[in-house]
Amino acid sequence: MEAAEDRFARRLAEEIGKLRVEMYNEMGKLRAEMHQFKGDIVKWMFVFWIGQVIALGSLMFAMIKIFRE
Repeated sequence: MEAAEDRFARRLAEEIGKLRVEMYNEMGKLRAEMHQFKGDIVKWMFVFWIGQVIALGSLMFAMIKIFRE
């Protein structure tokens, strides 16, 4: 009975070790994808805010021009 328990414990430790290695590798891939995604979000955020500044500036320019006349 003890021999079976020892084999089971050894096998369980091996499988847990494999699982940990696999999880570590997948987490590394996930971190790389998140880093790239974060860069894309920052890029699009700047595009959005530049568009907003241009739209607001145009609106202000039009309002000033209309109210001066």
